[in-house]
Formats: sequence, C-alpha cells, structure tokens
Amino acid sequence: EFLSLDIDEQVAIMLVDTDGWDGKSRPALFDCLMDQTHRFEQEFTRYLMDQVKSNNRYLKKCRRLITNLVNDRLPDPDSLRPWEDKPEKIEYDENGKQFKGHPEDVSILDFNYTSPLAGLRDCPSITNIHGNLLDRNIIFGIDGSDLRATDPDYTDTVKFTKTFRLMALRQNNNTTIIHPHIDGQPGEETAIIKFYGHSLGPADYSYFQSLFDTVDLYASQTRLIFYYNELQGGNSDPERGHMIAEEMYEKVNQLMTRYGETLDNENHGRNLLHKLLLEGRLSVAPSPR
Repeated sequence: EFLSLDIDEQVAIMLVDTDGWDGKSRPALFDCLMDQTHRFEQEFTRYLMDQVKSNNRYLKKCRRLITNLVNDRLPDPDSLRPWEDKPEKIEYDENGKQFKGHPEDVSILDFNYTSPLAGLRDCPSITNIHGNLLDRNIIFGIDGSDLRATDPDYTDTVKFTKTFRLMALRQNNNTTIIHPHIDGQPGEETAIIKFYGHSLGPADYSYFQSLFDTVDLYASQTRLIFYYNELQGGNSDPERGHMIAEEMYEKVNQLMTRYGETLDNENHGRNLLHKLLLEGRLSVAPSPR
C-alpha cells in the first residue's frame, strides 16, 4: 500500500521546503521518497501488464508500426553518395514470426516498457532503456544533465537520476544502438535517426545529447526525422492536426537549440538547425500508420 494521506501531505510539505530540515532528518526524507518511487514502479508494472494482456492486437499493431517506421522516408537511391549503401525495406512475416530484408541494420532505442519483438527470429535489435515488463525492472527517474556535484544534497539527489538507476539494472546488453561518426570514413555513422512517440521533453535530454554527440551531428551526414501523430487523441479535425504539427515543430526547435548550446564552437551551435535544414537532414513529418 502507498503512504497514508496524512504522511503524503507531510511529504509534500517537505518537498516545498527541505532547507528547514536538519542534517539528521533530511536523509529520512530521501529514503521515504525512494521507497515511494519503488512502490509506484511496482504498481505501474502491474497496471501495464494488465493493459497488454487485455489487448490481443497490441503485439501485431506494434510490429506493423515498427515495419512502417523503418520503411518510411528512406532516401532515393539516386541521391545516395558513393559511400552510401542502398537502403532496403524490411517486411514482417506474421506466419514465420520473423522479419525479412535486413532487420539487422535497424536498432531501436525504446523508451517504452513493453517488448513487442520478444520471441521473434531475425528482427531489429531493441533496447528498453528504462527496463521492461518481461524482467519486471521498470524504472522512473529524473534527468541528471543539470545536476552538479557541488549542489546541495547531491549524494542523495543523484540516486534519483535515470543514469544512476540504470546502473542498478545491470543489463547485459552488448547491442550497438548507434554507430559513431569517424573522421575520414564517411558513411560509418548511423544514417538515419527516427523519433516516434516521444515528447522530446527535458527529462530525457541526456539521451538526445549523447546520440547527437556520437554521430557528430554537425559534421556528419546523419538525418533526423521527427514524427507526430495527426490522429492523436482520436483527432479527425484538420485544424487540430495542423496544431499538432506546429507543437512538434516547436519541440524540435527547442531540442536542437538546446543541443546547439552545448557545442564547443558557438557559431556551429547557433546555425546547427539552419545547416540541417539546408542539407535536407532534418524533417518533421506525420507518422506512418
């Protein structure tokens, strides 16, 4: 069971003003919050398992969506540079429970907790970065990109970051999620990074920064595609669809602007988004269905 209402109210008060707590009491507050985090994760795991079990079309729909996302907006073979390989589409065989084509060329970094490709042969590699239902190790956490070792209560606060909590999962995953850019070896880096179903919010900014740094986004030829769902919330109004697209444009602009601020070359940071658009390496598009 969760904490009683009275204790919940006390915790809320502690969150508003922790500076008033002496050194002996403050650790108890963090222990209490971590305990509640674990309990919430357990409750969410049970809820999500029930949702998946009650939807017998879930796995089929997920596999179709993954196939459509992989195949969407592949570059025209005539536009490829000499060092670039011709992209090939993949196909999911429901009867054989496997993917055809070259699914090994596809890596999925999944912020969801389900495992729609579990048990399949010859399928894209998938990494559930925040744990998954099969292992019952779902985690919640905060972004730690702005946390500093000199911050008050750093030792206790860092335990709530996703990075810290991921270490505790001890996942033995040797999958290469993304291929780095190597100077003098064009085409070695990941060719396309597609974003689907993510809010692009600050809570996961550390992951985006790591991805962009790895492919050296400014200097490489990596393309970015950000998808939005025109039918979000059952929407069928064209005007609402336009607003959903505008919201995604704003989120992408905020994400790329923030990333540009981390580049060592300030000029590169300021013109990063402009450069990507001019080179046709950034797109905001409606998601395939």
